[in-house]
Amino acid sequence: MRMKAALFFLLLLGWPGLRVDAQNTDAEVKGSQALRRSLGDPASWRIAVADAKTLNPNKIESATKAPETRAAAETEMISIDRVNNILRCTLAKSSNDEETYWFSGNLIFEKRAGSPSYFVIPPNSEIRPPVDFSQSDFPELHWIANLFSSGTKTVNGILCYIFIEPRRVAGDPPTAKLALQTPTGAHPTRIAYIDIANARPVLLVEGGQAREYSYPTPPQSIEIPAGAKDAGEKYTAWFKKTFPPQSRP
Repeated sequence: MRMKAALFFLLLLGWPGLRVDAQNTDAEVKGSQALRRSLGDPASWRIAVADAKTLNPNKIESATKAPETRAAAETEMISIDRVNNILRCTLAKSSNDEETYWFSGNLIFEKRAGSPSYFVIPPNSEIRPPVDFSQSDFPELHWIANLFSSGTKTVNGILCYIFIEPRRVAGDPPTAKLALQTPTGAHPTRIAYIDIANARPVLLVEGGQAREYSYPTPPQSIEIPAGAKDAGEKYTAWFKKTFPPQSRP
């Protein structure tokens, strides 16, 4: 999750537990080559979400004035696992609540903590989950392109490509690569660090929120819960009865 470059890097240097080394601004790489759109099957990845307010205020200076796209981070951890074409995504929230989605075939099953029911989200439904992996494993990084390539930097010992999307102002050409030497207090829309060695995201900072990525070993299998299967069977039976083959477009 989507300035003054030197000032913004100070923000990251003040992040507890995050080590960012010197930047090489000479290197450029195409975004399509730098980021893996799919981790394959099986795969697991975790995204730890933190609010900018957790950063060290002595290091970020006027970066605290950046407009916040959200209030305090509601989601603290996003856990995604995919095995045998079944994808499970759990959103753990700061309220100790969580919601889990199973993506299987053309159906999505939803389960919220405290609710005994499973909900079916059919194809083309106007109700969609807060995450969508239909085009990429990292939809929050869809914006990465060569246009925003900004060199390399080492983050937590990992050499990364940097992609920075500067905040645009009225009159900017839509395809122009904007200068990073913006006035004090100005900020990029988002900045991403992509591991050079394996093309996986390491860190994304966007607005008042930051996402740090990790990649545990995938589970051997993922089972869709019996309650979700039952809800899916009921939906399928209803759909076939309501829309017989001859009536479908």
